[in-house]
Amino acid sequence: MNCDWVPVIKRISQVGYSVSFVTLVIALFILISIKKLRCPRNTLHMHLFVSFMCRAFMALLKDSLFIEGVGLSQSVVDGMFLNEISTWECKLVTSLWQYFLVANYTWILMEGLYLHNLIFLAPFSDSSAITAYVILGWGCPIPVVGSWVIARALLDDSLCWTLHHNSPDLFLIIRIPIILSIVLNFLFFLNIVRVLLLKLQSAVSIETRKYSNHVIYVMVCNLIRKYVMGCFQCFLRKWAKSTLVLVPLFGVHYMLFIGMSYYIGRNPVIEVTWLFCDQLFASSQQE
Repeated sequence: MNCDWVPVIKRISQVGYSVSFVTLVIALFILISIKKLRCPRNTLHMHLFVSFMCRAFMALLKDSLFIEGVGLSQSVVDGMFLNEISTWECKLVTSLWQYFLVANYTWILMEGLYLHNLIFLAPFSDSSAITAYVILGWGCPIPVVGSWVIARALLDDSLCWTLHHNSPDLFLIIRIPIILSIVLNFLFFLNIVRVLLLKLQSAVSIETRKYSNHVIYVMVCNLIRKYVMGCFQCFLRKWAKSTLVLVPLFGVHYMLFIGMSYYIGRNPVIEVTWLFCDQLFASSQQE
């Protein structure tokens, strides 16, 4: 990859995370301070906001502490990073960054799971019970990141655990659960979009049948056709709006980034595009 793009991508990330952190603090304050907004669904949103805030804070902290995103300044001797010089503090920062990264993806999944269950399991579920979602949202990343920490400490205890050159497979401990959460959320998204499509189609059919049974249907056939086309266009607009609202909530765009990440190290243009889009969406999605 052309290194000239690295400062630009890094600056996009820093600006995006900074703006997002501030806006999330404001949004969280509003949700907490206004009693009318207090409900299980918004409580779940607040946990998602906190996960985004923690991710943004750790990203900014990591950028401010680490030289070139690799290690602390005391690890640099004559312009080179030495593996022998590393501290547990910087490894803790990296571990926390990985935890909140996984937690953020997990909470996006929890939002999708909650909405999916409200639609498909409404008669059998209590919409006010969110304890299980809270436990899963903050608890699931612990064994994932814990396994990665143990593996790094035993197999590749170098610098601040920011690079994976010596053991690239270890990063899969983090990467695979994230990919699985993205794919699962995408399946939830497709299922919900399918239901929205069916419900809107049903609404249009009811309206058209109401007029088709009228005595003067034959006489005003052309007018009805225009009406039906208007209903269909309205239906498409409603469906498109509903779908677009769900795209950021379910992190659907991450599916595209998974495919683009395959070209890292293979196609410089796609790699730069992937990094640019990934950092832009990752740092500003919470807005």
